[in-house]
Amino acid sequence: MAVIQVVVQAPAPPPVHEFPGPGAGETWGPVIAIVAVVFAVAMVLYPIARAWARRLEGGHRDDESTARLDAVEQRLGELDAAQARVAELEERLDFAERILAERAEPRQVRG
Repeated sequence: MAVIQVVVQAPAPPPVHEFPGPGAGETWGPVIAIVAVVFAVAMVLYPIARAWARRLEGGHRDDESTARLDAVEQRLGELDAAQARVAELEERLDFAERILAERAEPRQVRG
């Protein structure tokens, strides 16, 4: 008589989801730190790099800003001339006041 043997295998157990152990996070820690440092350095250096680029190309100005600068320089020249004129007028006024004060003293009535 022939014997038939049937082998039944038990199903594989479902995967167990465990929290990562102590070695799991150690691989991502330095990567996150490096990315954070690169981001911080970029945030600090970006405005400096923009200002430096503007300064490098600052040799060329548009016509409007050149016209404004010329107008401001002209006004400053006019202001300097006006200040010199006011200083000269102050000196003349002081001189006239001294002359008038000297002439007024002898006219006083002696009492």
